[in-house]
Amino acid sequence: MATTDDPHCPPPLISEPHSFQDQFIHLLKEITKLQWVRESLPVQSKYYEGMKQRYARESHLKALLEKQLQDFRKKQDASSLAMLRRNSNDKNESSYADLIDRLRRCEAKLEDVETQMQSASTMLQDLHANKHKLDVLCMELHMLYDQIIADSQDDGSQIVERHLKQEVIQFAADIPRIQAEIDSHTKAQRKLYQARERMETAMMSLPGASTFLDRQALASHRSPSHLFGKSGVLTAVVDVTVPSLKDAERLASEAYGLVEEASKLCPDVPVIPSSNFSRDDNVMNILTAYRGYRLKIETILRTQLNPRLSKLQSQLAMTKYHYEQKTIEWIDQQITILETLLRQNGCLENVNLDQEISVLRMGSNAAMAAVSAETSSGRITVDDALEVLQSPTHVERNGYLPQYSADDTATPSSSTSILTGLHQPLPDYSPQQESDDPPGYI
Repeated sequence: MATTDDPHCPPPLISEPHSFQDQFIHLLKEITKLQWVRESLPVQSKYYEGMKQRYARESHLKALLEKQLQDFRKKQDASSLAMLRRNSNDKNESSYADLIDRLRRCEAKLEDVETQMQSASTMLQDLHANKHKLDVLCMELHMLYDQIIADSQDDGSQIVERHLKQEVIQFAADIPRIQAEIDSHTKAQRKLYQARERMETAMMSLPGASTFLDRQALASHRSPSHLFGKSGVLTAVVDVTVPSLKDAERLASEAYGLVEEASKLCPDVPVIPSSNFSRDDNVMNILTAYRGYRLKIETILRTQLNPRLSKLQSQLAMTKYHYEQKTIEWIDQQITILETLLRQNGCLENVNLDQEISVLRMGSNAAMAAVSAETSSGRITVDDALEVLQSPTHVERNGYLPQYSADDTATPSSSTSILTGLHQPLPDYSPQQESDDPPGYI
């Protein structure tokens, strides 16, 4: 048993060491059973989010097919039914049947995705419950460590433990901060997309603007000069009494407000100055200003907001990964220190914890297999847990491998069998062998 006279040995426990021993063994065994949750939970969360996105896509496709089917049925009203029957249009009948078939397949796929999503949700809830149990156990382990271990600046293992603790605390503080930035950038991104849609609608609401934009779209195919000729509607002076101009002005004002809200939510979104128009301006000037404003919104999304949001999402994933890994290392370090201290103070006698500690240091897949595997004794390895097959080398056919001693020389027992054939004398050459050869080889 250690004493306080030796400065290199940790001080003995104050009182009731066996109560600490029982608590330590209990925490170690329970943490070992749930350690795999730390790496399984992010994988299951990602799978569940993917299923939610797939369900949203299938739901959107179903809504589009239902709308197409409804529009198709509206065309076959009572007034045009007789004409359709007289024409006997097979193309309409085939398109209607195709819509029905696509809708049925979409509904079947949607039901299958919904079933998978419910199963993934149930599994995710179980993982969250197990993760909560694991966090509680780890907190009890930290409290036990603080209760037993006295701070010592000279102990190297405790210095490593404190460094890991600071890293875990830092990562735990970084995760909500990065998540808050992602939320603000996502809200600003949504508002900018809404502003761009409203600005596009405002452009199309201007009198004559849709025809002009269609001509611009045709410029890449046909580029005569008359395609860009200004019509009389575009060059006309603004008339505030026209309903389409009022709608365009209202939509543009909403776009301006959305961009301003986005700039308040996210510092990466600058405020885009808006344009004021007078009665002397024509529709062409308003269309040009609206289009320039829309291009500025798209530039901010493409060059600033979207790349920053993608970078933050990657940073959050890496931070969560390092947080879990450093937490595992921190717990392992505390368990190692506690085990050493308890054994030095006369505890854990005839208690073998090699299996639990080995499982604790494995990855999730190996840990899950190791927890369920029943081993009689001895430290279990990753190969044992994953049932890695042994080498199929046959000793009888290939012989034993050479065994080397500390001075890097082969032992006689191992080298004799290998080098025996090299020291055998060569057979004597006799003239009789030459006479036995066929004639032509002399």
